[in-house]
Amino acid sequence: MNIGTYVKYIAVVASCVFCHAAEIDKSGDLAWLDQYNVAWASQSKNSGGSMPVSGGDIGLNVWVENDELLVYMGRAGYRDENGAILKPGRIRVKLTPNPFENAKFRQELKLREGYLLVTAKQPDGNDVSIKVWVEVDRPVVHLDFKSDKPLTAEAVYESWRFETIELADSRSKHDRRAMSIGHPTTTGAVPA
Repeated sequence: MNIGTYVKYIAVVASCVFCHAAEIDKSGDLAWLDQYNVAWASQSKNSGGSMPVSGGDIGLNVWVENDELLVYMGRAGYRDENGAILKPGRIRVKLTPNPFENAKFRQELKLREGYLLVTAKQPDGNDVSIKVWVEVDRPVVHLDFKSDKPLTAEAVYESWRFETIELADSRSKHDRRAMSIGHPTTTGAVPA
């Protein structure tokens, strides 16, 4: 699905959701939202195939590409020297053994529950799921892994900028210093 088609699809879903919201009874039952969940049966080619997940002031774009889970992160207030909203970097998660190889893949944005679920169903029955969600009251992102067999997850942080950039044509010293995020990459392997 190309980005233009994706944007049109989200716009249609949003308008259907808002139109249907006017018909909701006072019980608070949100089961009607399930029909609007977005689901894909194949991995994305790039970040254009990401799905949004958010909570509080944290926003994510999540997708699986070349058998790796990728997450762009953003937060209200992250801006560059031009005032544009930034995503300061991304997390790349590689699972070993690879659960996506020869598996039936599914990525679904669960609107009612507010999370993204990635599943890999193996022919041998070794199913793996990854639930991605963000807490609303605290700036905490969760990647919950569930597997029938042991997995190892290697998470790598990939920063866009890792040094301060001086801008020549700015009025103050604060305007001249572009954002510096930290180290170019940070790697940590943890058992899933």
